Amino acid sequence: MKNRAMFTAILGLSAITLLSSTQGSTQAAMTQQKPKLASQGSLHWVLEKGSRPQEVSTLAMHQGTLYAGTYQANNGVWVYQHHQWQRIYPSPGQVYALASYSGQFNVGTQAKSAGVWRKAQTSWVAVGHALPNIDALIAKDHVLYAGTYGNGPAVWAYRRGAWQAMTGAPSDVTSLLFVGNHLYAGSQKANAEQGGVWYERSGVWHVAEGSPKNVSVLTAFAGHLFAGTQSGQTGGNNVWVFQQYRWVRMVPSPNNVTSFVTVRGVLYASTESASDSVWRYQHGVWTPMLNSPGNVTSLLYSKHTLFAGTVDGVYQAKLS
Repeated sequence: MKNRAMFTAILGLSAITLLSSTQGSTQAAMTQQKPKLASQGSLHWVLEKGSRPQEVSTLAMHQGTLYAGTYQANNGVWVYQHHQWQRIYPSPGQVYALASYSGQFNVGTQAKSAGVWRKAQTSWVAVGHALPNIDALIAKDHVLYAGTYGNGPAVWAYRRGAWQAMTGAPSDVTSLLFVGNHLYAGSQKANAEQGGVWYERSGVWHVAEGSPKNVSVLTAFAGHLFAGTQSGQTGGNNVWVFQQYRWVRMVPSPNNVTSFVTVRGVLYASTESASDSVWRYQHGVWTPMLNSPGNVTSLLYSKHTLFAGTVDGVYQAKLS
């Protein structure tokens, strides 16, 4: 009953109608159809020549410009302009999250000088006091939210020039998502008390009953809530979907999911696989994309191009 109330409040009546009408066919597709090699998609992926970011952790757009955050210890932010990558000197290191907030570019780090930093003209300014181990950033209605990796509460809100801990939030938060005006958090905790998908309602945090543990990323797609997880094991079928008021593991689906992106009614996911690590979800079936790069940490779509951040750099694939 809690799941039904949660979904009614967050996605609304139209989404429930959609779920009720499509659940049967979607469930059948997930359990009966297997990806076939002949039907696997393939794109032409290109790695930009010359200087480029490596050990890419995250990608984001800010005011029409592409940025990459990297795990590198120093000067970990890069910008893509005029078909070239340029490293920003100086910039924070060990960047795990990027976000636009009030027209300004912000990065979240896990460096010794941990916290959120805002780009000024020629320098970086700390946003509030230092927060430990930033893993996620999202902005909504002039408020910046940060998810941190560590004992909770691990969701913070930046209002009126100061960070405020959100009481009752989960720990080890790796993903934040707004669906309408409701905030979701994915926790990578493996235990039942803290792990899973959480949602905030009227200032109170609740764990979604039956949600998967070890959550790495969340997204909303076609009226459904999707959770990507990282089990650390191969063949784990690590994508879950909330439909018909319950969480369902999608079989088959990618393993060790790192990001989602929606492009023209198609959902893409990236994984930690050594090769062919980009998957596509279309017509109720997940399929790996042949010849896609390996160990993709972040996906982003802009100007008819799908970008994939990896250890080797940022790959590009044109979508017709």
